[in-house]
Amino acid sequence: MLLKNLQEQEDTMDDHKKERLHNDHILEKTNITVLKEFLQKLRTDYSNLQNKTSSLQVGSENLKSCSGFVPGDVLEKNAGNFNKTITDMEKYLTSIDKSQINMSVSLSERPDSGLGLPDTVGEHKERHKNINGGLYHQLIQKVDLNLPYSQSGFTHSSGGQATKTECKALGTPHILNITATPEIKHSSTDYKDNIDSLKNNIQELQVELSGLKVSHDQVITQMNLNSQEKQNLEEGLLALQERLQGEYALRQEMDGQCKDYKQQILLLTDELVAERRKLHQLNLRLAAQENEMLTLRDSFPPEILKEEHMNRGEMFKSDILEELYWNVGTLVMKYSEVLKQKEALQKDNQQLKESQTQIIPITEHNNILNEVTNKLDTQIKETDMMKQKLFQAMGNIVELRDQLENQATNSITIEEHGKEVASLEKTVASIREENQACKLELENKNEEKVLLKEQLEQKVEELQTIKSREAESLTNYEQLKSRLEVQLQSSREEIQILKEKITEASREALSSNGLFSSERDRSMKLEESMKDLERDAAELKIKTHNCEEENRCLERTCDDLNRELQEKNKKMEESLKELDSLAKEVRELQRKYDHLNAELEETNKRHQEIVSIYRTHLLNAAQGLMDEDVHLTLHWILKMQSDVVY
Repeated sequence: MLLKNLQEQEDTMDDHKKERLHNDHILEKTNITVLKEFLQKLRTDYSNLQNKTSSLQVGSENLKSCSGFVPGDVLEKNAGNFNKTITDMEKYLTSIDKSQINMSVSLSERPDSGLGLPDTVGEHKERHKNINGGLYHQLIQKVDLNLPYSQSGFTHSSGGQATKTECKALGTPHILNITATPEIKHSSTDYKDNIDSLKNNIQELQVELSGLKVSHDQVITQMNLNSQEKQNLEEGLLALQERLQGEYALRQEMDGQCKDYKQQILLLTDELVAERRKLHQLNLRLAAQENEMLTLRDSFPPEILKEEHMNRGEMFKSDILEELYWNVGTLVMKYSEVLKQKEALQKDNQQLKESQTQIIPITEHNNILNEVTNKLDTQIKETDMMKQKLFQAMGNIVELRDQLENQATNSITIEEHGKEVASLEKTVASIREENQACKLELENKNEEKVLLKEQLEQKVEELQTIKSREAESLTNYEQLKSRLEVQLQSSREEIQILKEKITEASREALSSNGLFSSERDRSMKLEESMKDLERDAAELKIKTHNCEEENRCLERTCDDLNRELQEKNKKMEESLKELDSLAKEVRELQRKYDHLNAELEETNKRHQEIVSIYRTHLLNAAQGLMDEDVHLTLHWILKMQSDVVY
């Protein structure tokens, strides 16, 4: 906006130059009108001279006796020369009119070209000089040569010489003054009055010239003030550029930190993937161990499948039979527990259905129902799995009967079984240690995650502070812009007032143009001052051109800075979007991590329960104790097998 205002100010300066050129053009027209009036006067003087020569020829016989007598042939010859000068002036005026028409046509063809203004001004000044200086001198010389005074009848008074010199200065012809007639005396008094009035006008014009010089000095001071304001604006722009560079450096640091955070998040995701792989491997190992346990449990001895009337001591002759008995008991216990859990869940579901009338949000109710249904589904699946395991155990018992009958000699001893149990316990201990190490690593990762979240929040706060600073800088910039616009408006008004004063002065100068033409020496001095002013104007034009170039460079730099700001804002928006997406990914990873931790805890609990139940039943079997429920379930299983087999 400031650059546009400066451009408008330069346009006003160009308009002022064009107005000056127009005023000079009007002055040239007035000079041409003055020349035409001068020609008209010459023609009237020529007609008066012819009348006087004809009247003098009548009384030439009486005048021949005078000392300074001029013969009539010489007077006629001088009159012819006078007529020739009049025709030459008419030709010159026609040539001036033609050149003026050509200049107006060329200006109309290129109205907006500001490059040709100095040349036209220079040509205009040269024409004005030629009109004021050379042409008048030539005409005066011709009139002086063509109108010699008679020594006897035509004598000059002291006022006549003054009129001759003043007429030379004015560019008007000095005509013969005859002392003998009263008309010439009256004309001499008129010339004196004209001279006094011209002197008064010259003094007034000198005062006006001094006023114009003062106004010119004021305009120059205003230009200096404008240049100082421009320098201040440039300094403000440099300060803004420095601030923008500092903010850009901060943003670059933020981008680098965001990149570092992204790399850390990628590393954390890789570590999570590795931990998931480890967990998967652990689950596979646990599944393999469970399969081994199942194979060991499936390898029941055939003593368990004997008839029902065998005694209890005969049924449990070996530790393997006790283990089989314990395994079947655990399965029955688990099945009963699952049934109890199912009944409890059904009761809870019934209670939830009955308590639907209570004030509970629909979303929470739906979530609870979904959780309960999911639990029921899982429990039903587990019961189905337990049923399948029971049927598999029964089938395995039948197979084991045959195997025990065929492989009575290949039975496993207690020592080997103890060794296998010790090896399994060692593997379980190693798995627990690995699980604890994984838990510690996960806790460390959680702490790192919390730290990263805190750093992200700090960076978001810093970004908000930077945005607030940018908003404050923009408001300050707009306030400064409004102040400068007000100052420019006031300077424009002052320039408009100065223009009006200059136009008034030019009008007054045009009105007194005829009086200026009378003072040739003064006009020469004024022309020299005009040359100085033209030089100053040329220097001002060079300065304005340099200012225009500087303004263009500033506009380019401002455009580049605006583009860089837009690109930075786009990058910041993209980085914020990426941060949001990364935060969502981190949340999803946290949820998955929590789910995996819950699954691990559940598997560990189940494993511990299985091991504890396994150990208790082994201890009970070793002590020769057995629960009645387990004993009854074993008998029930044997009955079912006998019914199926036989």
